[in-house]
Amino acid sequence: MKPAALLLCLLTLPGAAPSRAPDWVLRDRDYRRFLGDLQNAVRRGDREAVIRLADLPLRVNGPGRHRAEERSAAAIRRHYGRIFIPAVRRAILAQRFETLFGSSKGLMIGDGAVWFDHTCPSRRCTPAGPVRMFAVNLPDRGPAPERSRSRSVPR
Repeated sequence: MKPAALLLCLLTLPGAAPSRAPDWVLRDRDYRRFLGDLQNAVRRGDREAVIRLADLPLRVNGPGRHRAEERSAAAIRRHYGRIFIPAVRRAILAQRFETLFGSSKGLMIGDGAVWFDHTCPSRRCTPAGPVRMFAVNLPDRGPAPERSRSRSVPR
């Protein structure tokens, strides 16, 4: 097989090469700044800086159909360890700006661990507001362990 054909085959394999972010994402300096600020805050372990980058309410989608809305910075602070679990933090740190996925729903970090976009300060969304994360999707951890049917305390 010719080298060019081999390269084409390798690039079309799932997960073989990250896709390029859309041009409208690459042109928006606010997106780049947001991702850099979020990564720096996570890298430093600066919870307050991460919280400042969240839009309220922050939607948190857990395994199964579990869904919560953190309506205040205090609520995010209280549940920070359950929201920004190691898998979410790793996804944030591994994301490259040039490979962000963007759609009409917003921009996605990793395989959907975090979604962010410009906020809408008015009905018309003009001018666009600051970039903030609006959703965190926790990975499915598999089925919950079954409870033991035996009684631990004799009756």
